[in-house]
Amino acid sequence: MPRHPARLAALLLIALAAPVAARQQGSIQVSSSTQVVTGDELRTGGQIPVSPDFLFHWVQPGFRFGTLEVDVGATRRGDRAVPGRTAVALRDVHGLGLTWAFTGGDTTLTPPVADYHFTNLFAPAVNFRGGSVFGASKRTTVGVTAGRVTALRNIFGSDPTALGQTLAVVQASHWATDWLQISAHAARVRTTDLREFSYFVADSDSGGLGATVRVTPSLEVVAEGGYAKYRRRGSDLFERDASGLVGALWTHRRGWLQINAERFSPGELPVLNYQFRDREELFAGGEYDLGAVRVFGGGTATRTNLDLAASGQAGERLPQTTIERVWGGVRLPVANHSYATLRYEGGGRRATAVGFGQRSDSDTGVAAVEWRTSFPKWNLFGRYQRRANVDTVTGFGTFTQHDATVQAFYTAGLNGQFFGTATWTRQEGQAGGGHQYWELSAGGQYRLPRRDLYLRAEATTSQNVDLAANLLTPREALNLSFGGRLTPRTSLSVDFFVDRSPVRVVGVSPYLTRSMIRFVYTIPTGSARAPATTGGLRGAPRRPRGTGAVAGDVFVDWNGNGQRDPDEEPAAGIELLLDNAVRVTTGPDGQFEFVQVPVGTSRVGIDVSALPVDYDIPAIASLQVDVARNARAHAEFGVVPLGSISGTVSRDANGNGVLDEGDEPIDGAVLVLDDGRRSELARGGAFRFDAVDSGPHTVRLLLESLPAGAAIQGSGQVDVVLERGQLKPTVMFLVKLERRAEIRKVFPPAGAVPRPATPRPVPPAPAAPRAAPA
Repeated sequence: MPRHPARLAALLLIALAAPVAARQQGSIQVSSSTQVVTGDELRTGGQIPVSPDFLFHWVQPGFRFGTLEVDVGATRRGDRAVPGRTAVALRDVHGLGLTWAFTGGDTTLTPPVADYHFTNLFAPAVNFRGGSVFGASKRTTVGVTAGRVTALRNIFGSDPTALGQTLAVVQASHWATDWLQISAHAARVRTTDLREFSYFVADSDSGGLGATVRVTPSLEVVAEGGYAKYRRRGSDLFERDASGLVGALWTHRRGWLQINAERFSPGELPVLNYQFRDREELFAGGEYDLGAVRVFGGGTATRTNLDLAASGQAGERLPQTTIERVWGGVRLPVANHSYATLRYEGGGRRATAVGFGQRSDSDTGVAAVEWRTSFPKWNLFGRYQRRANVDTVTGFGTFTQHDATVQAFYTAGLNGQFFGTATWTRQEGQAGGGHQYWELSAGGQYRLPRRDLYLRAEATTSQNVDLAANLLTPREALNLSFGGRLTPRTSLSVDFFVDRSPVRVVGVSPYLTRSMIRFVYTIPTGSARAPATTGGLRGAPRRPRGTGAVAGDVFVDWNGNGQRDPDEEPAAGIELLLDNAVRVTTGPDGQFEFVQVPVGTSRVGIDVSALPVDYDIPAIASLQVDVARNARAHAEFGVVPLGSISGTVSRDANGNGVLDEGDEPIDGAVLVLDDGRRSELARGGAFRFDAVDSGPHTVRLLLESLPAGAAIQGSGQVDVVLERGQLKPTVMFLVKLERRAEIRKVFPPAGAVPRPATPRPVPPAPAAPRAAPA
């Protein structure tokens, strides 16, 4: 039998499948990554000095049956080159009322429990080498999977090593009605050797049936029952056991609530990295917005190792553990830009070793307070937490720990960001000893103007002090990176990391470096093409025999003149329609083509309902073209980029004409875009115009909307230009509020005719902002 059937299957599909006209453009992507590690062996920990990785990825829509995807990888294991992640898939295959996907090679499997969407039942994907068939429609899903479990060895996750564990899984679900879904699953697992990974069940056959009832659009009730026959590692006895799950999920615009109870047999899909086995749990949790505050809380009770006697006879012995935990808190909004969170958590954990009688018992309580502040250009986050753990058996595990963290993030214009973090931890044990640790880090990121290229730097320094031995361990690190898109088809990223941490061994260098470079090149496999079938539509007028083609391109019209200028790039991912019946999507080159178009008059244009929100509908969204036999008609469309203009209105408290920390935001000011085209109301001193066309614009602050006696510092109108690399400009207005003199009201003498009051100008009502195209 061939050692790599997936590779042979890939070559066979490539040889047999003939490309036809496709709705989307295909591409070939070649990527290469390399990691280089230098340093003393005590610091590198056995890491390979040079780890290269290569991947060839090909996706081609519109093959004979569907969309073809091929992955072929190569990497290094030890001192030799080996095949890396390799897979072939055929997707978008229609048949039997379902859309199918066939996959062979290195792929993944998601355990069925993840379909229930309970927050306490997250299940990681299982990596395996084999094959799978998956079909889906709006109401039905069917899946069959079989293969050998793999472990990902290198840092890139591209070196799957097959282990001595095989699995076969069948899954199915069906919405019988709009409120009832029926599901079923069965699995077979056989394990002989997982190398360095522990396992407790060698053989298992399991299955289950479940149902989901949608009581209301916001309330679902879930129930499932299962049965398993399994054999523990080191035992010849087969056991039979049951699994079950019942729960409810309620979601609302102001909060959510989940309640569930489950029991997982040891034979419930005992594969690598799957933690839901041999345990029982009760769980309840949720949160709700009361308006002034948002409250949250919950609790859980868990027990593992359900059969101590059977576990003691197995090759691997697990302690029986019980865990009880509760939590709760409130989130309080402060002003318009901050909120505080208070949280408390408490609970205990008890574990008893099987066959040894050793027991550990601890009770942990955590109290924490958080503060978050967000402004247009910067964000702050702070947290203090106190943790107390009580070891009721020996006392050696009793400790008190204090943790404090502060984070800051600042945006400097459109191209720069700066960030910093400070962390402090101190743990003191009742029996003496403990440690104190602090860390400071700061850095920044800069984007090269008008380029998708970024520079990033971050430096870190830390110290850890052992309180018992009074030993100090300092550490410093520096990370530098550069990356982004060099050209529309080429991407490059380079990362360099150096770490200094002294090792208390004579002659050992404290430095360790890690460098990584990644290069990606994409090759389009032809422009997007689609066959036209309008001539065969029932009820359509008959046309002369013969066909032609309609081709063209879509570009980014930065100046909005409707013509393509030399510096305007193609627009990818734009959907077009031919006679409102046939659809095609532009590729990276912005080009499209409808083939086999019947001779005669047709209309081609942009599908405005599917236009990305980044673009505005062009003035000319469709054209009428005349198609001649064996000829190609041409059409060209320009899409105008959309951006946003944001800003602030603040009181200049000291009158220096500069925005200072003491300057307060002004609420209720009216801003006008383009001499009345649109208007916005400042809330908390901030305003924003969304979905603004690229090009020149003016933003004016209405003096009439400001408090009496106010004066605008500088100009009340600002000119801004939305252009390439500058689609989100910001503006700032400063207002000076003069202290008004005391006004004494004087009543007119009796019989006098009062003068009519001069009406004060009323600012226009803010117009609703123009919505971005869907």
